[in-house]
Amino acid sequence: MARKREHVHEDHVDESWLIPYADLLTLLLALFIVLYAASNVDKVKYNEIAAAFNEVMGPSGIVGFIHGIEEGGFTLPFPDAGLEEGGGEGGNEDRDIEDLQLVLMDLLEEAGLEGQVVTSIDERGLIVSMSDAVLFDSGSAEIKPEYREVLIGVGEAMNRLHNFIRVEGHTDNVPMNSAMFPTNWELSVGRAARVVRLFIEDADVPSYKLSAVGYGAYRPVADNDTVEGRAENRRVDIIILSSRYNVLEQQHPH
Repeated sequence: MARKREHVHEDHVDESWLIPYADLLTLLLALFIVLYAASNVDKVKYNEIAAAFNEVMGPSGIVGFIHGIEEGGFTLPFPDAGLEEGGGEGGNEDRDIEDLQLVLMDLLEEAGLEGQVVTSIDERGLIVSMSDAVLFDSGSAEIKPEYREVLIGVGEAMNRLHNFIRVEGHTDNVPMNSAMFPTNWELSVGRAARVVRLFIEDADVPSYKLSAVGYGAYRPVADNDTVEGRAENRRVDIIILSSRYNVLEQQHPH
């Protein structure tokens, strides 16, 4: 008679806890990576990291937890490059400068100057380039009375941002020789300084935000061998500087 087989029941260890434990370790690792990166990069790079984590883990993942910490009163140590609120680097400043450009374009169009004033944005910031014929008589640094109000409006609009403002005077290469301005250097500096003075006295722009620079004929934007080119080179550039220039411009805390 065949012997009956005995059934041996083995006890299996429940290993289901390993899955949530591994997930927890992954989340903790991600947390430390984000905290470390946030302390070593600027806010723009942090936002890129945040977007990448959100894409992988979803809004309830580790980045959501980080934002929860921020809302609870702990702020990650991002550098603040602005002078005051709203003056920092990154997307917000870019948007503010673009909005300011639109405001200035409307202002200049209303004054009938859209053909004589050019606005542009480059790595320095927002540039308002005004022909010298708009602001000054030949060889003079006195602002024409009919354009004072327009220039005051430009200063007031720029003053809405906390960025520094630099006014640059430029001339053509035709030698200057007058009792007041013996050279193009002095004429270019005098014109820039006159615009700065107008901004301070009539547009209420704080003095510490302003600087006047004269380049004479040495920063041309066109060919000085033609009448049209020389006319383009005789200009005043008013620049609302990007906050990346704060270190160079700021001389004392405010």
